[in-house]
Amino acid sequence: MTYQGRLDGGATGNITGFIVELSSDGVNYIPAGSGTWADDSSIKSAAFSPATARYLRLTATSGDAGYASAAEVGVSDVP
Repeated sequence: MTYQGRLDGGATGNITGFIVELSSDGVNYIPAGSGTWADDSSIKSAAFSPATARYLRLTATSGDAGYASAAEVGVSDVP
């Protein structure tokens, strides 16, 4: 998956710590990965083992100034 923070030049809300979870039904989620990202405006990525899921949940565990925001979150289907 990819994450793009704010595009307006500000840093407040850039996600710096995260957890990714996957679900087939939108109710029961399983952990897929976690990590940290640099507090800058580059496009970030998180890789995890291939899995079949209908839903992906990105939870910010830390962010610039205690906030979390996203301009865009993308998911790739890599065979």
